[in-house]
Amino acid sequence: MLKLIEKGREEGYIHHNISNEAILMYINMFRAGKHTDTFLDLGQSRQLFKELVTLFFYGILGNPLDRPK
Repeated sequence: MLKLIEKGREEGYIHHNISNEAILMYINMFRAGKHTDTFLDLGQSRQLFKELVTLFFYGILGNPLDRPK
């Protein structure tokens, strides 16, 4: 997982100011949450699930980082 994070950082997909620790904690929060009743109800709402995936990858601002050229 750390190699994937580093590759994403090198390619500009992950902001350099976000630590590996923060990224792993964020991913683990989603992993833990998927076992809750609230998360299981997302199967009924495809749109809500898409929105959460967008939040996961782009954050609340909704803009992907500019990748180096």
